[in-house]
Amino acid sequence: MNKNKIKYSSKVFKPTGTSDLLYNAVIKYIKKPVELLDLGCGSGYIGIKIAKNLKYKSRFFFSDISVTATKLTKINISKNKINGSVKNGNLFLPWKGHKFDVIVNDVSGISQKLSNISPWYNKNIPSNSGIDGTRLTIKFLDQVGNYIKNKGLIFFPLISLSNNKKVLNFAKKKFSFLKKVTSKNWPLPKKMLKYIKLIDKLNRKKIIFVKKKFGLIIFKTDIYLARI
Repeated sequence: MNKNKIKYSSKVFKPTGTSDLLYNAVIKYIKKPVELLDLGCGSGYIGIKIAKNLKYKSRFFFSDISVTATKLTKINISKNKINGSVKNGNLFLPWKGHKFDVIVNDVSGISQKLSNISPWYNKNIPSNSGIDGTRLTIKFLDQVGNYIKNKGLIFFPLISLSNNKKVLNFAKKKFSFLKKVTSKNWPLPKKMLKYIKLIDKLNRKKIIFVKKKFGLIIFKTDIYLARI
C-alpha cells in the first residue's frame, strides 16, 4: 500500500517497524472473510493495510483511546475507500456486546520510563503502560476472551523494552494456544543512547531486556498468535 494514502499527525502514534511486523504476521493467517478489530489503531495504518491487501471481503473495525487518533483514522479509511467502523474509547469499552474473528492489538507496550525519551512518543502522545510497560498489554489479554469468536485469532506484539517475560507468563496461563509467529531485532534509536544510564538500570532490574552488540543496544519484537 502506498504510504502516501495515509495521513499522519504529530499528535498520533506513527507506524514503526513493529507495526509492519505485526501486519505481515496477521495477513498470512487470514484464510477467509473475517470481522477484524484494529485495537489501539492510531492512524489506522495496520487495519487499513490489511484491508487493502486481504484477498477476502471482510469487515474492519478500529478504535483508540485518543479522539485525535480516531478522527485521523476516519479520514484515512475514507481516503482508502474502506467501509470501516471507527470508535473512540479505552481498550474494549467501545465494543461491548461485539465479538470478532480477528483482533490485532497495537496498544502501547514499552516502559513509560522509555516512552518519555523515545522518538515514538511525545507530550501529545501519552503512554500509560506503566513503569515496566505491561499494564495495557496484560489488561488487553485479560479482557480479549470476551470479544473474540470461537476459534478466533488474537495477535499481539511483545517488545523487550518492557517486561515482556512477565506478559508472556500471563499469556501462557490465559490461552489454550499460544505461538510466536515472527521475531525481529532492532537497534535502539540514537536519540535514546544519551540515556544509557537509565537503560542500563532498567535492564539490570529486569524491567526491560536489551543486549549490547557491535556497539549497539539491541531490543526485539516478538509477534504472538493466541486462541482462547
